[in-house]
Amino acid sequence: MSPEVIATILAVLGGPVVLALTEMVKRLVLKQFPLLTTATVGYIVCGLSSVGGTLYVLLSTHTFNVLAFLGYSVLVFIEASGLYKALPKPE
Repeated sequence: MSPEVIATILAVLGGPVVLALTEMVKRLVLKQFPLLTTATVGYIVCGLSSVGGTLYVLLSTHTFNVLAFLGYSVLVFIEASGLYKALPKPE
């Protein structure tokens, strides 16, 4: 299998994995810092795990470049955080 195919498969699977990790870490952080809002902690943790997961996938498949890193990080963050649900639906 080519590195591009592997990167695509891992990118598709990355969103749900990041979502699960985000929920676990978010619960731990909220227990330690109860004054923070759930949304703030969720977006921070989701952003960090999206960047980390994307970096890991691109480095492990030897396909790292800055443009792919930025693009995939944003896409994984949007999927994992659920921001795409806030966009207006076309009629």
